[in-house]
Amino acid sequence: MKRLRKSFITGFQAGIEAIDANVAVIDRNWDIVLTNASWQEFGEENGYAPWQADGIQGGEFENYLEVLKKSILDGEDTALKAFIGINAVMNDEQDTFELEYPCHEPNGRKRWFRMDVMKVDEFDLVLLRHHNISRTHSAELALQATGNQLNQFFENTLEGIIIMGADGRILEANPRAAELLRYDAEDIISENRDGIFDILDENTLSLVDKMQKNGHQPGVARMKTKSGQHFTAELTATNFVDRNGELNTNIIFREINGHIVEGKALASEKKISESIINSLPGIVYMIGEDLKFVRWNRYLVRTTGYTDDELRGMTVLELFPEDVREVVAEKIKMVLEKGEAVLDADILTREGKVIPFRLTGVRFEINDKVYLIGTGLDMVENRKLLIRNNELLKLEREARKVAVVSRNEMARMIQYAPSPICFLEGKELRITIVNDAFRQIIGITKLTGRTMEDISGHIRGGAGIEEIRYVFESGETYTGNEMRMDIFNSASETFREYYLNVVLQPVKNLEGKVYGVFIEAQDVTGVAKSRIALQESLREKQVLIEEVHHRVKNNLAIITGLLELQIDQEEDERTVNQLRDNQLRIYSMAAIHEMLYHNEKLSEINFAEYIRIIVEKILLSVDTPGLKISWDTDLEPVVLSVNQAIPLAMILNELVTNACKHAFPDKKKGHLHIGLSENEGSVTLSVKDNGTGCDYLDDAMERKKLGATLIELLSAQLRSELELYVNGGTKVSIRFEKEHKK
Repeated sequence: MKRLRKSFITGFQAGIEAIDANVAVIDRNWDIVLTNASWQEFGEENGYAPWQADGIQGGEFENYLEVLKKSILDGEDTALKAFIGINAVMNDEQDTFELEYPCHEPNGRKRWFRMDVMKVDEFDLVLLRHHNISRTHSAELALQATGNQLNQFFENTLEGIIIMGADGRILEANPRAAELLRYDAEDIISENRDGIFDILDENTLSLVDKMQKNGHQPGVARMKTKSGQHFTAELTATNFVDRNGELNTNIIFREINGHIVEGKALASEKKISESIINSLPGIVYMIGEDLKFVRWNRYLVRTTGYTDDELRGMTVLELFPEDVREVVAEKIKMVLEKGEAVLDADILTREGKVIPFRLTGVRFEINDKVYLIGTGLDMVENRKLLIRNNELLKLEREARKVAVVSRNEMARMIQYAPSPICFLEGKELRITIVNDAFRQIIGITKLTGRTMEDISGHIRGGAGIEEIRYVFESGETYTGNEMRMDIFNSASETFREYYLNVVLQPVKNLEGKVYGVFIEAQDVTGVAKSRIALQESLREKQVLIEEVHHRVKNNLAIITGLLELQIDQEEDERTVNQLRDNQLRIYSMAAIHEMLYHNEKLSEINFAEYIRIIVEKILLSVDTPGLKISWDTDLEPVVLSVNQAIPLAMILNELVTNACKHAFPDKKKGHLHIGLSENEGSVTLSVKDNGTGCDYLDDAMERKKLGATLIELLSAQLRSELELYVNGGTKVSIRFEKEHKK
């Protein structure tokens, strides 16, 4: 390096003093040989020792490389970038270098600077200029925060949003719009106006023409899904000019006949559950203990590529690559035993594609059968988001993706949305954006600038306020379905009961910190009240059915009592026996109604429990002097409907009674074995004795008696197969197909 002449230093010093920035000059050894006054003042204001050295007289120079090393050791990655850039300029690898970096004040106030580096070739020196760009950077951050807020609304609103060009092409659509129109997010962009509106409907065609001509146009239109199905939608269209000067139309819409469909669907639990699982943002499925699919949603079909018929014959393990199936099987076993488990695993599509999912399984029991209900979220989108964030960190100078519309335009869109919407910002949760639908519920016109504390008194018990604070403090989204709220309307001065579906979404800045909460509600009061009324009606019907079973049982008990009075007055032994037999027949039916009265389900009973009760009663009631009869069972817990339980109960009564009367004529002891089993929907009841072997069902005299006749008639009623075996005793088996519940 050439030795610096004093004349050069004087002239160069004057030059850098004229630069509106903090300027320093370093040599090839990284020593600072010159600075301007701004550099010195910046050091004094921020607690650094001002640099004072006389390069001409050989004073001690501060070394800029040592400054960078200290910052690198303190964890500042921008210092490493500065070293690499300055070194490249110093060694003629590049002409200039530029870097933006944070340099905050000691009191914590944030500042941003841009460093420009250039070479002074004549003396082999490097010039460093540091410009304060805090104001510009703050403006960029504010713009990025606004874009983030707009993206949060666009992606998470319960309303469908479509941006349409002047030629009718769809330029942008949010996930809710794609869902309502049954399109994939990518496919809907290729559609046009005629593809989503029923242009054959005159009212719809007229509204579409108006909304592309007028600045603001609300209305009702018939919209069309991808499959060609139509639905009625309430919409608001707003025209705006984009940054390229093109006239576009923003359309916010929601389905309005969905509430009617939901109201009718309350009568059918299956339809409701189908609708719920198909609307969830991920795969949902239910499997039995055999690991076969019982139910699934449309998302699983779309994701895996399998048809409904193919899934119906598959086990859940077939959705996973072979090398992880053992792990998945262990997790499923854990769920069935302990109740819940979570697993990150790849799902294998029909075409062999692997998709990463986060899977959650929960044990579920109904009708004594155990199932696993599983849900899964696609992790690809999360991974894309991480990659995108990393790219943003690497490209510090690039601005965030420009929002589709400005904050004011978004405020106009929200203003005319039919659902109540508002933005809350800051620790005080102050309202910054609010629409008319929200104002109408509260009954207050001027809400902007007020805090949630100001209006909490309008909500009885402060319902929802705690949830809003939770979202702000935790940064987690909250979704509440059919939240009941009593809201005071200032205009009418009355409380009104609402049932609302509520979405509370945290709004975060670029640093990931929550600075606000986005609120949207959907009024489902009519649907909720209809369902509550239906549930109350079902409870009333259940009480009525219980009372019917109770009265039938009591009436049968009265008949049995009347027969007992007749038995006491009857002298003929044969008549007495016949009356006793009829008493047992009536009791066999009464016992069914007694069990139904005490059962949770009023239309079916566990027939194994019934057998244990009725057989003991028969053995105590049948007159068998000098004969002691023991019995045992082999019973499976077979559940039968009332229609099958009553005839089978009467058959059982006849078989046990006949065995007691005819199977042991010369014995003092006898034994009965009663079996009940079910195999693939086929039920078998058997009564076996160790008596002399009595073929009373084939005996001509016995067939004429009432008991044998009842067995034949009741067997025919059950459409059963009746089999009789006589070999060292008598065994009678009744086999029939179980009636399936509807």
